[in-house]
Amino acid sequence: MSQKFYITTPIYYVNARPHIGHAYTTIACDTIARRQRLMGFDTYFLTGTDEHGQKIERAAQAAGKTPQKLTNEVSAEFRSLWDRMGLTYDDFIRTTSDRHKQGVQALWKRMPHVTKIVVAQRVSTITDADRIVVLDDGRVVGLGTHEELLQTCPTYREIVNSQLGVQA
Repeated sequence: MSQKFYITTPIYYVNARPHIGHAYTTIACDTIARRQRLMGFDTYFLTGTDEHGQKIERAAQAAGKTPQKLTNEVSAEFRSLWDRMGLTYDDFIRTTSDRHKQGVQALWKRMPHVTKIVVAQRVSTITDADRIVVLDDGRVVGLGTHEELLQTCPTYREIVNSQLGVQA
């Protein structure tokens, strides 16, 4: 039995079409997967798209489409591009697919002992991505973009200011 090797790209947000950064990451993973296969490893290469979140909802709204229509179109663009490039992925997963939902549910059922997941122990290097901020003690302090959270969430503002060394 050969050794197993698993590699995955990030699951790409479908709020916009694929760009050079997506291609670079996927080509890098494909190159590694091909090398591992040549070395005799039982290799599994996964890629796909993340089709949830406010950013996708906003992009769909701006395009005058439903979120599902936008995600179907953009996800198909990703997959089509990878196929045209001849990439050797074993699976393309979409977070809206039934098999993904079932897989996530099965994973949670196998982890009944988990009572708390810390999403972020601290806030750092914030971009304009959608986010939910959870503190070490499990308190949810906000949901939204960095700018929205700075405006509406005093706890979030305190965390950011303390990490940047700003006095309130």
